[in-house]
Amino acid sequence: MDAIAQMIADFHKQTNIADSAMEYGNSEMVHQPVEENFTQIKEHLDTNSYAENLATLDRWSSSEFVKLKSTVNHRYTAQLKSVGYMTNPGAADWESPQSKIVRKSITAVTGEAPTAYPNHYAGDIRYPIRLLGVPAYGIGSLGGNFYMPDEWIDIDDLVELEAVLVDTLSGWQND
Repeated sequence: MDAIAQMIADFHKQTNIADSAMEYGNSEMVHQPVEENFTQIKEHLDTNSYAENLATLDRWSSSEFVKLKSTVNHRYTAQLKSVGYMTNPGAADWESPQSKIVRKSITAVTGEAPTAYPNHYAGDIRYPIRLLGVPAYGIGSLGGNFYMPDEWIDIDDLVELEAVLVDTLSGWQND
């Protein structure tokens, strides 16, 4: 196990860093997955029961993107500092108003209160926290065999996740 860890650490030390001329981090590249989420939700899910909320959220997302884009010279920029050995963890404030809304939505939909996971060391979830200073949350549906031909997701759990997301985003919008 130590040899594998050392091999991964050596790889990261030798990997080239993206320079400022590359497309990574420009505002369009950052916002593209957000737009794609709205497109896919509308294409693949029945949104009749929350179409108005979804449209409002879509408009809000676009206006926030325009607002942020105009304040950062069309690029998202930040400097990361290492914490420990080549890590830069992120954690949302569990007691913040945003976190309380997420927690309330999860509890209301699932009947179970969520628990905090304080430090995201390797996932992409840490980047909004570290780079933009905004909370980010890792929630998802029950699934398995990830990245395999027989990958699966529990459809009932996916429907609950959708309800949690819509309720959370509506709560944030009204906050």
